[in-house]
Amino acid sequence: MTKKIIVLAVGILLFNFCFSQENDTVKYKRLVKFPVLTIDNYNNPSSDFTANKKNASIGTNEFITQLSFAIPVKKQKTYLFNSFKYTNSTYQSSINGSESLSTNVYTFRYIFGLIQALPERWRLTIDIVPNICADFKEPIGNEDFIFYGAVLAMKRVGPNREYGFGLAYASYVSLFEGPFIIPIYTLIKKKGKLTTRMILPTYFQQLYELNKNTQVGYRIDIDGNFHNVLYNKELAEFDLNAISNIKLTAGPYIQRKLFGDLYLNGKIDIIPVNYFSVLDDKRDKELSFFTGSNIYAKFGLSLLK
Repeated sequence: MTKKIIVLAVGILLFNFCFSQENDTVKYKRLVKFPVLTIDNYNNPSSDFTANKKNASIGTNEFITQLSFAIPVKKQKTYLFNSFKYTNSTYQSSINGSESLSTNVYTFRYIFGLIQALPERWRLTIDIVPNICADFKEPIGNEDFIFYGAVLAMKRVGPNREYGFGLAYASYVSLFEGPFIIPIYTLIKKKGKLTTRMILPTYFQQLYELNKNTQVGYRIDIDGNFHNVLYNKELAEFDLNAISNIKLTAGPYIQRKLFGDLYLNGKIDIIPVNYFSVLDDKRDKELSFFTGSNIYAKFGLSLLK
């Protein structure tokens, strides 16, 4: 029987649809633009590691596109948020200097959200996020589905600041060997030409406006992926039925307006922490290891409204 690899990573799936808020006398503009369409490419070169006394390496390349839109139910009060995300990931690995093995896997994600404005400039956001993660070489099964969800309350406290808190949920996170709930805190703050944006504990970003078309800064992320794929028989000695990957990335970020609402984004990341754990078919941990530090690049286009 053909076995599978599950590549699982921790990620908090939140969107920030920041519409303007108003009362009888004051109207605040949105602090950040809304991403209608994004197209990104990540290139993570191979990183070395040692497992079961064998030298090995693993690298990834990802193409990601996402389309998002909001449907007003009641203007400035209630919105239904919809987002469709497609990811094509290529994993390349080798053991003891053998020929590189390449595998393509795919993720289809749908995000449905309810955004409700509340009194005193509060806003409630509820996300429901089903995912299909597989290589589609076999019929889709229950193990190919992962479910995420989040509830977030945010308050606009002035023209330049908004904060919030809530909970995020994942139906399975291998690091914790089951479902996982984590508290989250979010902040968007503008001070002069500097914009700070965070969703803790997943990312922190600061951008400085050089001019009306260019912003530069840095960003820190906790990132990863989840996939089901068929594995090559050469890897059978590792008894790979599932792999969990969590990585910490940090590096400079630039956003450049090209024309209209179209922007070019670029980021060079250092990966100081890149952790893998191997699971068996019962999702029990068999092996864990860290790869060496590495640098990777991300470039993309965004349509922002």
